[in-house]
Amino acid sequence: MSTPSIVDAPLSPHWAFVVQLREGTGLTSEAMYGRVEHIATGQATLFTSLEEVRAFMAQVLIETTRGRLQVPSPHRREGQGEENEKKSI
Repeated sequence: MSTPSIVDAPLSPHWAFVVQLREGTGLTSEAMYGRVEHIATGQATLFTSLEEVRAFMAQVLIETTRGRLQVPSPHRREGQGEENEKKSI
């Protein structure tokens, strides 16, 4: 029996990020400028290199998989039920 490949793993929204590049940025690992946001938590940061993007993604995924950050419920509308949701940091 073969083990499943990482390319066959589901695309979880908890592992989803949006990367927005500044207009005119070069696509080199040393000089990428923009913003990256984790979809599930809304955490975001500006970056100036591909390594900063990778480090941000790694840190967010470590925090969320350890349960240190609560991911908002997809069924809650913005502005509702916030008093019942607690973030553990």
